Amino acid sequence: MFSMRFSYDLLGQEMGGNEMKAATIVFIILVSAAGLAILIAALRQKKPLRSLIVSALGGLALLFLISFTGKITGFYLALNPWTVACAAAVGIPGVMMMLLLKFIWDI
Repeated sequence: MFSMRFSYDLLGQEMGGNEMKAATIVFIILVSAAGLAILIAALRQKKPLRSLIVSALGGLALLFLISFTGKITGFYLALNPWTVACAAAVGIPGVMMMLLLKFIWDI
């Protein structure tokens, strides 16, 4: 069975291929900037590895909390390899960016 997924912009108009590519590029840029900021902040600490691990655990904990409370709040993030990798790599800022993008573009 074949199904197509349509995404809509803020005005409710259907987004085509170019808009979806733009949304993907914006997501990659935002996640990269947040990851770089976390890496720089971690390297300034006395124990950078511990700082990165704590950041990753915080992001994963927030992702799981949002996913498991989605039925109550009506807002959730899917648990898949991409969201878990983003939460682990970027931490809490990555999860917040995924929430923002989901809210704006319903990705």
